[in-house]
Amino acid sequence: MHIAEGVLSAPVLITGAVVAAAGVAYGLKKIPANHFMLAGLLGAAFFVASLIHVPIGFSSAHLILNGLLGVVLGWAAFPVIFVALLLQAVLFQFGGFTVLGVNTATMGLGALAAYGIFYAIAGKSADKRLKLAGFCGGFS
Repeated sequence: MHIAEGVLSAPVLITGAVVAAAGVAYGLKKIPANHFMLAGLLGAAFFVASLIHVPIGFSSAHLILNGLLGVVLGWAAFPVIFVALLLQAVLFQFGGFTVLGVNTATMGLGALAAYGIFYAIAGKSADKRLKLAGFCGGFS
Protein backbone atom coordinates (compact mmCIF):
# COMPACT_ATOMS: atom_id res chain seq x y z
CA MET A 1 0.00 0.00 0.00
CA HIS A 2 2.99 2.27 0.36
CA ILE A 3 3.76 4.43 -2.62
CA ALA A 4 7.48 4.32 -3.26
CA GLU A 5 9.63 7.42 -3.51
CA GLY A 6 10.45 8.78 -6.94
CA VAL A 7 7.19 7.64 -8.53
CA LEU A 8 4.99 10.71 -8.07
CA SER A 9 5.40 14.25 -9.39
CA ALA A 10 5.92 17.28 -7.16
CA PRO A 11 2.35 18.65 -7.47
CA VAL A 12 0.92 15.30 -6.35
CA LEU A 13 3.36 15.14 -3.42
CA ILE A 14 2.49 18.69 -2.34
CA THR A 15 -1.24 18.05 -2.61
CA GLY A 16 -0.91 14.85 -0.60
CA ALA A 17 1.11 16.63 2.06
CA VAL A 18 -1.47 19.42 2.34
CA VAL A 19 -4.37 16.95 2.61
CA ALA A 20 -2.48 14.89 5.19
CA ALA A 21 -1.54 17.96 7.23
CA ALA A 22 -5.14 19.15 7.25
CA GLY A 23 -6.39 15.68 8.21
CA VAL A 24 -3.83 15.31 11.00
CA ALA A 25 -4.59 18.79 12.37
CA TYR A 26 -8.34 18.21 12.32
CA GLY A 27 -7.93 14.70 13.73
CA LEU A 28 -5.87 16.03 16.64
CA LYS A 29 -8.63 18.53 17.41
CA LYS A 30 -11.34 15.86 17.26
CA ILE A 31 -9.75 13.15 19.42
CA PRO A 32 -11.17 13.04 22.95
CA ALA A 33 -8.65 12.91 25.78
CA ASN A 34 -9.97 9.55 26.95
CA HIS A 35 -9.24 7.96 23.54
CA PHE A 36 -5.45 8.44 23.56
CA MET A 37 -4.77 4.95 24.87
CA LEU A 38 -7.16 3.42 22.34
CA ALA A 39 -5.51 5.42 19.55
CA GLY A 40 -2.08 4.19 20.63
CA LEU A 41 -3.24 0.59 20.77
CA LEU A 42 -4.85 0.76 17.34
CA GLY A 43 -1.80 2.54 15.95
CA ALA A 44 0.40 -0.28 17.21
CA ALA A 45 -1.93 -2.85 15.61
CA PHE A 46 -1.82 -0.89 12.33
CA PHE A 47 1.99 -0.71 12.52
CA VAL A 48 2.48 -4.43 13.20
CA ALA A 49 -0.21 -5.71 10.82
CA SER A 50 1.20 -3.73 7.92
CA LEU A 51 4.61 -5.37 8.42
CA ILE A 52 3.20 -8.84 7.66
CA HIS A 53 3.44 -9.38 3.90
CA VAL A 54 1.73 -12.22 2.02
CA PRO A 55 3.26 -12.99 -1.38
CA ILE A 56 0.75 -12.99 -4.25
CA GLY A 57 2.37 -13.76 -7.59
CA PHE A 58 5.04 -11.18 -8.38
CA SER A 59 3.69 -8.78 -5.75
CA SER A 60 2.60 -8.97 -2.12
CA ALA A 61 -0.35 -7.86 -0.02
CA HIS A 62 -0.58 -6.87 3.61
CA LEU A 63 -3.14 -5.84 6.16
CA ILE A 64 -3.38 -2.18 6.98
CA LEU A 65 -6.46 -2.12 9.23
CA ASN A 66 -7.32 1.43 8.23
CA GLY A 67 -11.02 0.49 8.09
CA LEU A 68 -10.88 -0.55 11.73
CA LEU A 69 -9.09 2.67 12.66
CA GLY A 70 -11.68 4.71 10.81
CA VAL A 71 -14.69 2.98 12.37
CA VAL A 72 -13.33 3.19 15.90
CA LEU A 73 -11.51 6.55 15.82
CA GLY A 74 -13.15 8.55 13.04
CA TRP A 75 -11.10 11.65 12.20
CA ALA A 76 -8.53 10.71 14.83
CA ALA A 77 -7.38 7.94 12.48
CA PHE A 78 -5.37 10.52 10.48
CA PRO A 79 -2.78 11.31 13.17
CA VAL A 80 -2.56 7.65 14.17
CA ILE A 81 -1.86 6.61 10.58
CA PHE A 82 0.65 9.44 10.18
CA VAL A 83 2.64 8.40 13.24
CA ALA A 84 2.64 4.72 12.23
CA LEU A 85 3.80 5.54 8.69
CA LEU A 86 6.45 7.90 10.02
CA LEU A 87 7.81 5.16 12.27
CA GLN A 88 7.81 2.70 9.37
CA ALA A 89 9.73 5.17 7.21
CA VAL A 90 12.28 5.84 9.96
CA LEU A 91 12.75 2.29 11.24
CA PHE A 92 12.21 0.09 8.18
CA GLN A 93 12.48 2.44 5.16
CA PHE A 94 8.93 1.53 4.01
CA GLY A 95 7.41 4.30 1.96
CA GLY A 96 9.63 7.29 2.56
CA PHE A 97 9.62 10.86 3.74
CA THR A 98 8.70 12.54 0.47
CA VAL A 99 5.62 10.34 -0.03
CA LEU A 100 4.61 10.33 3.63
CA GLY A 101 1.86 12.88 2.98
CA VAL A 102 0.42 10.96 0.03
CA ASN A 103 0.50 7.66 1.92
CA THR A 104 -1.13 9.27 4.94
CA ALA A 105 -3.79 10.92 2.78
CA THR A 106 -4.69 7.75 0.87
CA MET A 107 -4.90 5.58 3.97
CA GLY A 108 -6.56 8.28 6.07
CA LEU A 109 -9.22 8.95 3.44
CA GLY A 110 -9.87 5.20 3.28
CA ALA A 111 -10.32 5.19 7.04
CA LEU A 112 -12.76 8.10 6.78
CA ALA A 113 -14.66 6.24 4.05
CA ALA A 114 -15.04 3.25 6.37
CA TYR A 115 -16.18 5.61 9.14
CA GLY A 116 -18.77 7.19 6.87
CA ILE A 117 -20.06 3.87 5.53
CA PHE A 118 -20.33 2.38 9.01
CA TYR A 119 -22.26 5.26 10.54
CA ALA A 120 -24.44 5.75 7.45
CA ILE A 121 -25.66 2.15 7.74
CA ALA A 122 -25.65 1.71 11.52
CA GLY A 123 -26.84 5.13 12.59
CA LYS A 124 -27.47 5.14 16.33
CA SER A 125 -29.27 1.82 16.44
CA ALA A 126 -27.97 -1.42 17.91
CA ASP A 127 -30.01 -3.87 15.85
CA LYS A 128 -29.14 -6.14 12.93
CA ARG A 129 -27.99 -3.19 10.84
CA LEU A 130 -25.02 -2.89 13.19
CA LYS A 131 -23.63 -6.22 11.95
CA LEU A 132 -24.06 -5.20 8.33
CA ALA A 133 -22.45 -1.85 9.05
CA GLY A 134 -19.52 -3.54 10.75
CA PHE A 135 -19.01 -5.83 7.78
CA CYS A 136 -19.21 -2.99 5.26
CA GLY A 137 -16.95 -0.70 7.30
CA GLY A 138 -14.32 -3.39 7.72
CA PHE A 139 -14.54 -4.44 4.10
CA SER A 140 -13.92 -0.97 2.72
